[in-house]
Amino acid sequence: MRQFGSRLKEAGAKVLEEVEKEGRYAVVLASRPYQNDALVNHSLPELLTEFGVPVLTADSVPGIENVDLSHSRLDVVNNYHARMLASAVLAAQSQNLEYVQFVSFGCGHDAYLSDEIQRMMREISGKSPLILKLDESEVQGPLRIRVRSFLETINMRRKKREMAERLQNQPGTSRQENAGGGNECGTAALGPDIQKSWQVHELSDPYPVKFEVEDRKKRTVLVPNTSHAFCRIMSAALKTQGIRAVPLAVGREEAIRLGKQYVHNDICFPAQIVIGEALAALRSGQYVPSETAIGMGKYIGDCRLTHYSALLRKALDDAGYPEVAILTNDDVDYHDLHPGFRMNLVSAIRLAGALPMIDILEELLRKIRPYEKVSGSSDQAFGEAMDFVVDGLERHGLSGALRGFKKAIQRMNAIEYDRSQPRPRVLIIGEYLLNFHPGANHEIERYLEKNGFEIIEARMTDVIRKTYFCQDEQIRTYHLKKPFVKKNWYHVANRVFDAAHAAADRIAKQHPLYTPVCRLPELVKESDPIIPHTFDAGEGVLIPGEILHHAAHGCRAFVILQPFGCLPNHVVGRGIVKKMREMYPDAQILPLDYDPDVSFANLENRLQMLIMNVKERSVDTVALPDVGQRSPVETMNRKQKNADNKKQKVS
Repeated sequence: MRQFGSRLKEAGAKVLEEVEKEGRYAVVLASRPYQNDALVNHSLPELLTEFGVPVLTADSVPGIENVDLSHSRLDVVNNYHARMLASAVLAAQSQNLEYVQFVSFGCGHDAYLSDEIQRMMREISGKSPLILKLDESEVQGPLRIRVRSFLETINMRRKKREMAERLQNQPGTSRQENAGGGNECGTAALGPDIQKSWQVHELSDPYPVKFEVEDRKKRTVLVPNTSHAFCRIMSAALKTQGIRAVPLAVGREEAIRLGKQYVHNDICFPAQIVIGEALAALRSGQYVPSETAIGMGKYIGDCRLTHYSALLRKALDDAGYPEVAILTNDDVDYHDLHPGFRMNLVSAIRLAGALPMIDILEELLRKIRPYEKVSGSSDQAFGEAMDFVVDGLERHGLSGALRGFKKAIQRMNAIEYDRSQPRPRVLIIGEYLLNFHPGANHEIERYLEKNGFEIIEARMTDVIRKTYFCQDEQIRTYHLKKPFVKKNWYHVANRVFDAAHAAADRIAKQHPLYTPVCRLPELVKESDPIIPHTFDAGEGVLIPGEILHHAAHGCRAFVILQPFGCLPNHVVGRGIVKKMREMYPDAQILPLDYDPDVSFANLENRLQMLIMNVKERSVDTVALPDVGQRSPVETMNRKQKNADNKKQKVS
């Protein structure tokens, strides 16, 4: 393989040498390996050669391995990204190279690469690449027209440049004379972009606006939502480190509109809505841009969340907010976005400790709200319960949050409800932002509740814990060699989550509707018949694990929420439906795809089919615990009676 790579580079160097001698140009055709197949690329490389333009693959460009990519906005997490970006830099720096990128329809990973390739080439020399979107269609006409137009544009610009060079080299003629004075024969007559496009510049810092130490007092940090509860505890944790954090209101139509306008439309819907929330807050006029920063999640892996900071920076610049800084939870911060902040270990532990608390409160809310005696009482109680936890965390750290959680459970216990007639249950599972963000999922929980269901949801704790758990399990199961510090970090992080669960369980068991959850290590092993529990891409094994767990406990209705084009979730979401139906033939499984343009009418039509099927078949055969009609006073009396009985037995 190494020998083949060397020969490929030699061939590329030979082609480049020939075009330089002849004053011609070659095209770097950058694509994924499968797009080299003529069936996939519609024989477009042959079309280029028919026009006399040599074609180089990205990995055949000489010197590609020596390109400095430190000034890319993206985190280069694999060799493919490195090849694409490095070959784009070399094409921008050379007068004899142009750049064509093949992208797949709906591929969000290609989308952020295209954005960055265009930005880098434009900044280096003003060049523009040709981005060709391929799909399974056999219609080649539009693609071929775009290739011809691209080549014509390049040829026209090269002719103008040659004319400009001849004018500049005329005896007794200076560049200044040719550039001004209204001389129609000067290079100014050829257009201002000609001079600019042939000057090569070094890439500047892709994140020039930093969050510095002094910005802790100067800037307000706006925190977008995953779930609003998580947004609130994240903001509280940031405040404990001296950050002026503000949890944003849940974004809806305006956030979706702005996200669609300023984020590449092939990027996943969650990126569009969280960035749209930030833009909507800035547009509101409540915040001074130069005194504002946006908090954004960061994760290094196969999810597009890895590149949300790059997407946000582009959106802020395009929307007219270049002075707004960006702050993330990344404790490495390779791009030096926020030298004035690193999330410390104490804050991380506080977050891990608070996550099971909000999961439990949301679980109780879903168990009570469909059965509440006073409309709106459970939502009001939940809001007050969250205040207890958030205020405790913000003022006194984890110990304060635990004290607040005790008050929260008492407040949830005070709601009057009647569960004498249990409803059928439906599990909502899928990509985690769509799960928990009511603006993104069009209030699907409320809709199903109004149609007679009790909702079961995934837990945010498992979403955050999953990567630590999977890394730890991969090391143990496959005997992977990892640095000692990393191995221990994954193991310790898992133990921290176990301790957090135990602490929350001890308090939550005071509520009659609470039952301890199936924790992640046991939950994901239920997915082994379908997907190994070490699988980490997308939502990993959480989707099949949750479905199989709840199916074994009587639930037969499942809704899987997925952003359109989220490939990992299509594997572990839509991809498992056939096997699930083989295991549970009476299960109703409905995958729903979301994007900024999805209408609730389309969703409602599909949801109504699920609702009708569930009601007709009475699928939820395992009834919920019949606690009957209970009030807080009756609950206290029952507990007191049980305690008196125990005392009598002891005596």
